[in-house]
Amino acid sequence: MILILSGIQTSLWFQLLGPFPTPQFWIIVLTYLIIHRRFWMSLIMGYLISIVLTGFTAWPFEFLLASSMVLIGSSQLLKDRIYGSGVNYFMALCGWNVFLFHLCYTFFGMFKEDISFGRVSLFDLSLSPLLSILLAYPVYYLFKFLDRLFKEDEEQQPGKNLQ
Repeated sequence: MILILSGIQTSLWFQLLGPFPTPQFWIIVLTYLIIHRRFWMSLIMGYLISIVLTGFTAWPFEFLLASSMVLIGSSQLLKDRIYGSGVNYFMALCGWNVFLFHLCYTFFGMFKEDISFGRVSLFDLSLSPLLSILLAYPVYYLFKFLDRLFKEDEEQQPGKNLQ
């Protein structure tokens, strides 16, 4: 699933819409895994998604992995403090994770490259989370359908995620 969504994000999107900001499909998938799977499963999947995404980007693996771990850590803290099982919670967390990823991308990029704050596109920073929130709605119900189809656990309650 992550290969298909990443392919759409990195190639098909640019063929159809050019440099228009893309929704971060892989963050939507990772957010679903964080909410509905155990902590260790989301860590392993964050690592595997980072490995898969290195084929779709020129960004170094270590920065991609560090960004994934920041997303998993912050989402896990939010999940333990404020937990909701519905689509609204999922959409809000997707928007937060995409925004946080853009911040990580900017700050990690400053270490490796000469990226000044003047080069940060506020248009991308604001539109990409909004597009991801809009696409999170149908993806949520698709994953819920797949969970029912493959008989996965419906919910992972907070406080039981480290077992």
